[in-house]
Amino acid sequence: GPDRDDFAVDFVNEGTEGEGDDPAGIGEFVHAVLQDFFAAWQNASLEGDFPTPQDEARLADIYFARLKADPALAALPYASYLMLETTGLARLQSMLRQTPPHTRILALETALAAPLEANGRVITLHGKIDRVDARGEDEGSGSQGHIMILDYKSGRVREGGKADFWTPRNPLWRAMEEWTPDTTDLTPGGPATSGPGAPGPAPLALLADGLKTLQLPVYMYLYQHHAPDAAVHAAFVDLARSGAEKPLFPGGLLKD
Repeated sequence: GPDRDDFAVDFVNEGTEGEGDDPAGIGEFVHAVLQDFFAAWQNASLEGDFPTPQDEARLADIYFARLKADPALAALPYASYLMLETTGLARLQSMLRQTPPHTRILALETALAAPLEANGRVITLHGKIDRVDARGEDEGSGSQGHIMILDYKSGRVREGGKADFWTPRNPLWRAMEEWTPDTTDLTPGGPATSGPGAPGPAPLALLADGLKTLQLPVYMYLYQHHAPDAAVHAAFVDLARSGAEKPLFPGGLLKD
């Protein structure tokens, strides 16, 4: 995903870039490690006791082999390199331990494109998705599960959308119903949002407040274009800190 420079700064020095650091190189290194590690599980399920001690040892082998083979990383300041040797691996192992049950990896580092029509014009959206999982598949119960798009988030991770996004309480739905083609401004401060008879809060402002990010909705749109029947969700993975997933829509919305 984007912002790998910020990610690298957090990954090594927890937000403070040191003199002589190579943030972009560190970000590419971490993504390459995860690509190598998860390639063995592509189209396979991460079940049972994953990650086993053997899984974590294999991750460590890949991590240190790439670390030692990269001359750019070897040129890092001693303190930064020491952090890579210690804290960096622990954060990736923490990510493995938080893998949900019934997870099957479908794709890694996948480039997608899809058309989007707007105002009579067609533009093409492009994106590269770090990982695509099938989640919640269960032969015993017959559950088909859903798709989870993961972006290994670089740097600070914004919290996902509001938990009540899809509920009638969200003023976005009323604002969208009241909007008309004559409305010339969908954002705050324009003629559509002030004065007598104004329709209330601007739809785009409410949408931005509810979603918090554009990146994950775009990835969902790209994937849905190629798999229109799939139930698609998305999350950032906070690799720079806890390794936890930060879903676009928290609060179990997939069950609603």
